[in-house]
Amino acid sequence: MATATISIQVDKEAAKAFAAAPTEEQRKIELLLSLRLQDLTIGSRRPLSEQENVQVVRQMYESFTQGDMQALLEALADEVEWYEPGPTDILPWAGVFRGRAQVVQLLTRFSEVVEVERFELSEIIAQGDTVVVIEDQRAYFKATSRPLRGDAVRVFKLRGGKIITARVWEDTALQVAAVYGT
Repeated sequence: MATATISIQVDKEAAKAFAAAPTEEQRKIELLLSLRLQDLTIGSRRPLSEQENVQVVRQMYESFTQGDMQALLEALADEVEWYEPGPTDILPWAGVFRGRAQVVQLLTRFSEVVEVERFELSEIIAQGDTVVVIEDQRAYFKATSRPLRGDAVRVFKLRGGKIITARVWEDTALQVAAVYGT
């Protein structure tokens, strides 16, 4: 956790008056100063509930399956970091993608070489700002017509109603075999 130090110069007479008879406003200021920075929300925004975080992730998946790239991007934070496992010299969609534009590149690369037959969310688990999705994937590699079947696990972290990280665990050996037609 990062910490920050704030220095404030205070008039000594004002400080004595503050300590002697704190008003309601002064108590509020004291409470705010005692909070950790990460506990503060901007404006009237509040942290989303687990159910709301799940809804953001579900909507992102729906946008993907409907081909609505603009709606999908709305679910992502500007500084999103998306990790797809695998050897980048074999799997064109593998790597770390930072920012919305690079996520578009990832999805474009994937759709150019893979045809999705079925894509279902088997299970969704949420805790705090983390949403875990277990996917049932059925697809094939276009160049070899070899299947890319299997489950994948994606872990999403959210902040302020936006996905800030996505990390995937899946059988990349099966994917490499599909690319090579073995």
